[in-house]
Formats: sequence, C-alpha cells, structure tokens
Amino acid sequence: MKHIKNFLLYKLFPVCSILLISLFVLSLSISIPIYFRQFYYVHIDMLELSEKSGFTENEIRESYNEVLDYLTLPDREFSVGVMRYSDDGKAHFEDCKKLFSLNTSVLLLSATLILLIYIILKMKGLSVPYIKKYPTYFYSGILTLILPAVIGVLFGTNFDFAFTLFHKVLFPGKSNWIFSASKDEIIKVLPEAFFMNCIILVCISILILSAILIISGIYDSKKTKQSNMHPER
Repeated sequence: MKHIKNFLLYKLFPVCSILLISLFVLSLSISIPIYFRQFYYVHIDMLELSEKSGFTENEIRESYNEVLDYLTLPDREFSVGVMRYSDDGKAHFEDCKKLFSLNTSVLLLSATLILLIYIILKMKGLSVPYIKKYPTYFYSGILTLILPAVIGVLFGTNFDFAFTLFHKVLFPGKSNWIFSASKDEIIKVLPEAFFMNCIILVCISILILSAILIISGIYDSKKTKQSNMHPER
C-alpha cells in the first residue's frame, strides 16, 4: 500500500499536473481568438473585407456572429446571415462545431481539475509537487512551448502547405473545407490572412503563458532553495 501511495503522490500526480496545466494553457490560447470577437472586427477594415466581398460591414458582422454563435453555443441552428451557403459548407461547420466543443470541454475540465488539486493541496497543507528542483508548472511551460515552435516552423516555411496539412489532420478524409466563394459566400470574409493572424495570436498567447509558468517556476525554485538554506529558528 505504501508503494502505491508513493507512486501516486511522487510519480503519477506530478505528471498529471504537468499535462493538465499544459492542456489548460493550450485550450485557453485557442479560445482567445474564438471568444474575443473584436479581434475579427478589426480585420474588416484592415483587410478591406467590405470592399472585396460586396457586403456591408454590418452584414459581415452579422454573418460572423451567426457562425460563431452556432459554433460556440448549444442548440443553435446553422446560419451565415444574408450569405449563401452549400450543404458541404454547412457540413464543414458541423465538423468545426465538434472541435470547438472539444476545446471548450478541455478548457473547463482542466481548469476544474487544477482548481480541485489546488484546494486539496491547501487543505492537506501540501506544496506544489516538484520534479528535481522545479515545480511541475515549470515543466508545463516548457512542454507548451513545443507547439508554437512547431507551428511557427510549419507556417513560417510554407503557409499554404501547413494550412492544407492542418485541415487534413483535423478533418481526415474530407474535402468540404475547400470552399467555393460562389456557393459559400462566408469564405469571402474569412480570408487566409485572418486565419494566419489567429494562429499568430494563439502562438503569442501560448508563449506569454508559458513564459509566466517558467519564470514563476524558476522564482519559486530559488525561493524554496533559499528557505532550505536559511530555515527559521
């Protein structure tokens, strides 16, 4: 029994903590361009979407809001405002809704579990688990840095290839993500430049959150080391 308890406390628990915090950082970063709609609104003028698409700014906002409401809220009927759409286009957004729901579920679940772990540690009078000389969240910061590094290399080297690969991985065996502007007019106001900026925002968010975790981990490690060297008498 003691061996099992030590394994859970000193091996499995720290690893689970690292993964949970990493999942929280990733899902939170992905959620920022999804739920912060103002990020899209600034692109309407910046990318001259009204002039290029033939739709007014209000129509573009309405269509975008309708799509985002469908993707992020339960029990919403699919709509793209005044714009035309095809059955394939609708089917693609149905697939996207599943991914959006998955990301939101991961965000809420990881946040809940992290909060529960923190409460349990406080109640038991325990500190955040360490691996070697750093707390677990330090390693979460290191782990989450891998994703923006890989994404940056892929999209920085060849955006079109990376964009295609991204869709083939997320939507295996499907081609309905390839929109025709005449059939699915929403694509006129969702250009690649916007998606590229979304990716940049996600990567920047990951980098900032990872940096906070790493710097906090280094600071707490030094603080713990100093307190061990100079214990209170």
